[in-house]
Amino acid sequence: MMQNILQRLIILLLLVPAVLSGNLYAQSQIVPEIPASIQFAGINVRFDGDARKIVDADVRNLMQNKKYWEDKLDKAILYFPIIEGILIDEEVPIDFKYLAAHESGFNPDAFSTSSAVGFWQFKQETARELGLRVDDEIDERKSINASTEAAARYLKRSNQSLNNWVSSLYSYYLGLEGVRSLIPASWNYARDVSLTARTDRYVLRFFAYKIAYESALEKYRTASNIVLVESKVGKNRTLNEIARELNINVNELKQYNRWLITDRVPGDKDYVMLVPTVTTQMNSVRERLVSVQGN
Repeated sequence: MMQNILQRLIILLLLVPAVLSGNLYAQSQIVPEIPASIQFAGINVRFDGDARKIVDADVRNLMQNKKYWEDKLDKAILYFPIIEGILIDEEVPIDFKYLAAHESGFNPDAFSTSSAVGFWQFKQETARELGLRVDDEIDERKSINASTEAAARYLKRSNQSLNNWVSSLYSYYLGLEGVRSLIPASWNYARDVSLTARTDRYVLRFFAYKIAYESALEKYRTASNIVLVESKVGKNRTLNEIARELNINVNELKQYNRWLITDRVPGDKDYVMLVPTVTTQMNSVRERLVSVQGN
């Protein structure tokens, strides 16, 4: 696990130049043209004309409010390195990182009308079935690390049954059994699938998110100077103790670790905490983390 966290830190460091730049992309946001087909998880996904119109409308809706959209891009830059690293570890295509954006907009407190919670929108029973802890002390649905690992397990299990990552995407919304009768038989092991206006809007909207984020992140430079460093520093410590030992603001520590309901990290296992770190102070924070973990 420590090696995996170090691998994700490398991904994070590769993004630091983008974080350090304070130049935002053009004030007039250019809506990307919707292509006739795109690559997703090794599959060529085709859109007919009507499907392209639906995807285009969703892309425009997503990008229409500049402040809202830039907030989502800032969060993507913050969380994508963590999500990508976990998906790589779990051997799930990293294209599924856009599903977290689609499900919750990277809001750990996101709550649906069906009582789904967190980054990946799990109901309580599904979360526990996937190995997440949900009780009066911990709600791992609000942990980007734990919930992404659970989502990866779900998607991988689904793909083993459906033999198609687009089908697995579909199953994330309707469930494995709920989607079986809706998937064309030709999608089994297919490397080329076609979507139409009759395709469920959930699936089409996901591709709108993928197209919008991919296009925008090529040009966008966040004004934020914060990155999130993963650490197992918290076992049997209070947030105040951790913040004091790392010389960081306790409220910022709470903000990025909403999965912890009480003030103390339990000692039953090693929980991955996110330590908000100013990019210019990454080395000193990492040194303090090593020192604290050694105690």
